[in-house]
Amino acid sequence: MYGSSPSSESVPPPRPGGAPVVAWRQRTWRPPTSQYWGAGLAGWRAFIGLGGGWEKLSLDTPDTSFAFSSIEGKLTGAVLYFFGDMVGIGPYMDLGVGGYSHLDATVGSGTGSETIRNQAVHVWLTFGVRIDLWL
Repeated sequence: MYGSSPSSESVPPPRPGGAPVVAWRQRTWRPPTSQYWGAGLAGWRAFIGLGGGWEKLSLDTPDTSFAFSSIEGKLTGAVLYFFGDMVGIGPYMDLGVGGYSHLDATVGSGTGSETIRNQAVHVWLTFGVRIDLWL
């Protein structure tokens, strides 16, 4: 699994006092991203990457479960300053675009599956700092 958020395969037990617990988890499967690295200039190197994969978002309570799934595309990029040939650090950007297309639901003892008719696109834009270690 690449790009998975921490998740539990089971719903946690209710809290003391019987209040229900809601478990949210997101799993993403992506093959390695194809990356193009530009020529270096005075210690700086830039790259841009493109990839795709399968995303699944689940919302679970003790009696109910909803799972949405879709394909997702990724565009990544960074400009890194390299200290020697091994360590690079710099700003990073990640853009993910997808649209949930399928719903699996379990309510009590009943289960169902449906194709989502009125689909919408969702976009995740992430900025951060990337540290590369080249061995």
